[in-house]
Amino acid sequence: MPTVLGPAWNKSIGRTPPHMSKEDERIWDRWKDTHLTDNYILYFDVGLGDGIKPPAGIDANIAAGWIRDTQKRADLIVNTGRKWWIVEFRDNATANAVGRLLLYNELFKQDLPLQQPVELILVTNRNDPDLKKLSIIYNIDYHFV
Repeated sequence: MPTVLGPAWNKSIGRTPPHMSKEDERIWDRWKDTHLTDNYILYFDVGLGDGIKPPAGIDANIAAGWIRDTQKRADLIVNTGRKWWIVEFRDNATANAVGRLLLYNELFKQDLPLQQPVELILVTNRNDPDLKKLSIIYNIDYHFV
């Protein structure tokens, strides 16, 4: 199943992005005002990858839900007009957040042959120098908020 960006986020619908945990929402709130402009197109809870194949013979709606539930889910993908950002918001981030971003990047690039570069961004409330070094090694922009 290809990447499912879904509809672009409409700020007027509400303040909370869809399917975001309360912890990640607090990090989002601290980050968004200084890093986003009105011309950016935002996609939340983006489905990436194939997910796990549903059992044979089940209803099509159930199968679609099964795939949605087993796909990888990027917190936010942003189209800036010149590049794409894949953003992971993580309360008390650990090295697994870096692994998630690397996987999201590969799945995104496989599904959408892009003419624009992709930038990976980790946004966390944890100021961990080792995680910051790991992020630098893998070319991930580390934001401590």
